[in-house]
Amino acid sequence: DKTTPEATHFLLRTLSSVRFGVSTELDRVPAAVSDLMNLQIGDVLRTNHSVEKPVNIAVGGVNKFHARLASIDHKLVSQIVEH
Repeated sequence: DKTTPEATHFLLRTLSSVRFGVSTELDRVPAAVSDLMNLQIGDVLRTNHSVEKPVNIAVGGVNKFHARLASIDHKLVSQIVEH
C-alpha cells in the first residue's frame, strides 16, 4: 500500500503541532531539605555547574543533545553543540 500525498501532508501537519517535554539537568547541588522548603520568590539557588560546561538536553525523557547555556534578550537559551 502506498500513502497518498494528501495523507502524508496531513500526517506531517499533525506531527508538527505535537508538544513534548524538553528538559535539562545541571550538576547536583548538596542542600538541606529545610533550605529548599524555605525558598522564596527572588531567592537565588547557586549551582556548581560551570557556564562553560555543556548540559544534556532530554527530549521526551531521553538524552538527545549536548548544549551550552547562554542568554539572549534576557531569556535563557541553549546552543546545541553535539548530537
